[in-house]
Formats: sequence, structure tokens, C-alpha cells
Amino acid sequence: MRDNIEILIVEDSLPQAVRLRYILEQEGYRVQVTNNGAEALASLEISNPAIIISDVMMPEIDGYELCRQIKADERWATIPIVLLTALSDPEDVFRALQAGADNCITKPYKNHSLLSNLDRILSNIELRRNFTADALTDAGPRLIEVFFAGQKYSLDVSRLQVVDFLLSTYESALWKNQELDQKNQQLKEALESIRTLQSNYRQLLDTNVDAVVVVNSDRIVQYANPAADALFAGINQELQGTELPINIVKGDRKEIDLTRVNGEQVVAEMRVVQTNWDGQAGYLAVLRDITDHVRMREELRQLSLNDELTGVYNRRGFCLIAERMLNLAARELRTLFLMYIDLDEMKRINDTYGHQEGDIALVGLAGILRGTFRNSDIIGRLGGDEFAVLGFNDGEPIMPSLEGRFQQHINAYNAVRTGAVRLSASIGVEYYSPDQPPELESLLERADAIMYAHKHERQQMK
Repeated sequence: MRDNIEILIVEDSLPQAVRLRYILEQEGYRVQVTNNGAEALASLEISNPAIIISDVMMPEIDGYELCRQIKADERWATIPIVLLTALSDPEDVFRALQAGADNCITKPYKNHSLLSNLDRILSNIELRRNFTADALTDAGPRLIEVFFAGQKYSLDVSRLQVVDFLLSTYESALWKNQELDQKNQQLKEALESIRTLQSNYRQLLDTNVDAVVVVNSDRIVQYANPAADALFAGINQELQGTELPINIVKGDRKEIDLTRVNGEQVVAEMRVVQTNWDGQAGYLAVLRDITDHVRMREELRQLSLNDELTGVYNRRGFCLIAERMLNLAARELRTLFLMYIDLDEMKRINDTYGHQEGDIALVGLAGILRGTFRNSDIIGRLGGDEFAVLGFNDGEPIMPSLEGRFQQHINAYNAVRTGAVRLSASIGVEYYSPDQPPELESLLERADAIMYAHKHERQQMK
């Protein structure tokens, strides 16, 4: 019964000792653990274990020295000693034999390998007890000299010890060979999986709707999927083996413009990562054609800044551009004019002739403003029947001539109108000076006040 068999463990590593104790107790052995060689020798004074299992690498008294001291004492000389070592040099086997060890197991060990060695040692203990005197003499210690790696080893060992070591070494080699076979099989399966993944990866790249391009450090294309050839059509007939016509940098994520031979403009969103392609370092770029998206985005941007009815800037767009012009004027010490325009009698037009005629009047006034002012001047509909124009006023004052031309264009418009509605507008002009720069809202309020004063004056004259 194994519960009658006591095993002494000598191990300075607590995790290793706990693991070993658990394995042995699961098999029914009684186990005592000591932390070093000195504790082990003290334990032998009060107990008589069937087997001693000792680590080799320990402070003060290592496994070899502990083995020598135990074998040198007649009281404990017959106790089999198994040395556990992380070393695998054949010289360590000779050192173990010289120390008198009965077995040597290499770490890390398999549970079944450890237990198999213990079973064999326990069986040999029974055999020793049944040996005749002659057999014992025949199996007793003999001086054996062995030359290995240029060094002579004198071993005072029995044939039984040698057989135990040979069996242990063979069993260890057998397990290692089986592990190697398993690893080779796993490697074979892993390589097969890699080949399958590579095939699937190439298939995914080939069928991807996004353009995928792989280049080396010299920007020479190593791979291009059909979507990439289509995206760059007219720039390169076939990308692979040619220099990519765009510059790429690791980590890039940006929009790029491509111009084909036929003049067609293409916008692509590009992302770049570092990669290894067929063992060569390079870059993988993914490009998505976003031309339609950019056009839609531009249209939406225009809609958000432009007045849908008249086509000039809405209040948001006008203020956005006006702020930039004010900042530029402040930096370059330039003056600006701001004309505030109000379409007269807008309410009467809507009430008398309908909102459709009112819209026609607003569109007509916007067209007159575009025809009166320069392309560099910005025109906006600030809301309802109110418009504003902002422009640079460099050199001689230009407003008197612009006001006169504005009125001429209104008269010309009314002259060709067949309906009953005639356009009339009140204006107010204010100036921006970099010496005393006002805020945009303040400038608008002052021009608005001047416009209303002008409107009131005209109404008084009627």
C-alpha cells in the first residue's frame, strides 16, 4: 500500500515543492517536505523514508553533497536517492553517479515519467531484499572508469545503479522523442494553417473593393489587387513592379488627389501601415475611392454656407468669410467697406403680388449685386430682405462710384421688367479701419443703422 510508503522531498523552491507534494499525495504516498539539505539531514534522524527526492541546485548543501553525506552514513546508505535537475549535460549524470545517486530526472518532468521512475525504484528495492549473497556480491559496487569529454570519471557504482540510470535516461529520451513527434505534428498542422490563412488572405485582398497596394522601401509595388489597378487606371496600366505614383509614410491617414491621363479627378482616402511581405519589410496602403463622397460633402458645405434661393452666401457663410477678411485687413493694414442693403417694400410686394413675386425680387436684387461688385467682394443675404457686401477699399474711395453703378443696375433691371413690381433698395455704408478695428457684429450694426436712416430719409421725401 502506498500510504505506508514515505517519501522525503528536499526542495528550496516553494512552488516546486508544493507541486511535487501534490503529485505524490494524489498517488497515495506519505510525503514530508524539507527546504534544504540541513533540514533533510535533521529529518533523517527521526524518520526513515523509502525514497529521497532532492533538487540539485540548493544553497549551502547542494543535491550532490547531500547525496554523498547520506550514502556515507550506514544508517541511510540503502535509501534510494532521486536527483531532480534542470541541467541536461551528460557530465551532470556522472556527477550524480559519483555522489551515489540512484536515479536522475531532468526538469521539467512529466508526472507519469516521475511516477514511473518511482515505481521502478520501489520494485528494485524489493529485488535487493530477495537477492542471494552471491547475487548481492555480483550486483555490488565496482570501480568503473569512464572517459568523457577529455576527462576521466571513477565511478564506485553497482550494476543495478547503472541499469537504473540507463532506464531512466532511456525513458526520458523516449518521452522527449514523443514530445518532439507531437511538436513536429503541431508544427506541421500550424504550417498548413498558415498556408490556408495566406491563401484566404490573398483571396480577401484580391476581392476587396478597396484598393490594396504593398510597396517596398523604394516604393516599388510588390502587390496590387484589381481594385488598385482600377483606381490608378490611366496613371499606370499595371502597378506591380512599377514605382507607386504617390508618396506614402507609415501611419498616414489622409485624403489624396489623383489625376488620370484623361484629366479625371479622383479623391481617395489612404491609410498606411508597416508590413512584412514575403519576408521583405515594406508598407501596405489601403485606398478607398471617396470621389462621390467628397462631391456630396462639398455640395453639403455649399448648402450650409449659401442661401438656397439667391445663391449668394447665407448669414453663416457671409460671417465666416467676413471674419477672415477682417483678420487679413488687420494684418496687412488695409481698409474695408461694408454696404448694408434692404429691399424696399418687401412686405407690400408679398401681400399684394404674392410670395412668388417676392422671391423673384430677392433673386433679382442678388443678381444686381453680383453684377455691381467685384469678384473679390463677398455678398450675403443676412435674412429676409437684407443683404450685405464686404470688400477691400484700397487707394481712392470707391463707394461713390459703386453706389452710382448699383442704382444704374437697378434702373436697368426695372426697365426690362414686364410685371408691376419695381425694385428699390436702401443702403448704408460703413468702413473698417485697422487703426480702430471693430468687431464684425458692431460693423454690421452701424451699417444697418445708417441704412435705416437712409430709408427714413427717402420715405420723408416721398
